[in-house]
Formats: sequence, C-alpha cells, structure tokens
Amino acid sequence: FLVDVVGTIITSIIIGAAISFYLASTGMSAAQISAEIGNPELTSPLGLLFNAVGLLYSVLGGYICARIANHNEYRYTVIIGIISIMTGLILAQSKVPVTTHIVLGALTFFSLLAGAYIHVSYRTKRQRRYQA
Repeated sequence: FLVDVVGTIITSIIIGAAISFYLASTGMSAAQISAEIGNPELTSPLGLLFNAVGLLYSVLGGYICARIANHNEYRYTVIIGIISIMTGLILAQSKVPVTTHIVLGALTFFSLLAGAYIHVSYRTKRQRRYQA
C-alpha cells in the first residue's frame, strides 16, 4: 500500500515541481502554473503522465505485496487494492466525477493484480527450473 500511494505522491510532486520550474522559465506566472498543474484534465498529457506514474506504482505495489505474502498472493493484493481505492476516494474528496473514480479504481485494481501476477509467474518459473 505504501509503495503504491506514497510512491505515486512523491513522484507526482517531483514531476510537478520539474514542470513548474520549466513553465516558470518560459515566463508563465505562478497563477498560470498553478492552474496548469493543480488539477489537470484526465485526458490531458499531464493528466495521462500522472495517471501512468500512479499505475506503474500500483504494479510495483502489487508485486511487492505478493512477494512479501508469498502465499495467497492474490487475496492480499485484493485487500491492498480495496484499501488503495478507498484512499483514492478519500483523497479526491468528491472533486472527481463518479465515472472517473470507477475507471481509475478499476485500473488501479488491475494494475495491482498485474504486479501480483508478475511475482506469481516468476516464482512458478523458478520452482519449475529447480524441480527439473
């Protein structure tokens, strides 16, 4: 959970700061920069970048969750997925439309499961190699 949420937040802050410095160097005012970065549209390049970063951290979080559990990986990853989605709902504070919550929640959930799948498939391949 911490890898998913905290990693996403920290990386988004770093990306936002870098973009802010770039935009400031082009002569944009602080108000314009705040408007540009503060709440990007979901389908804007910046919105897609922030969401891609979040989904990559979700994959990594799912992988680490499965690796730590090392049994019932999908069960624990589903629990982490529910916690992550609920945290996203709380952090958004109804500023985002319900359909956006549903889409991003589903993407987060499947990204976490993809991370767990990567661990499980790697572990299975490794076990087959040692049994042969």
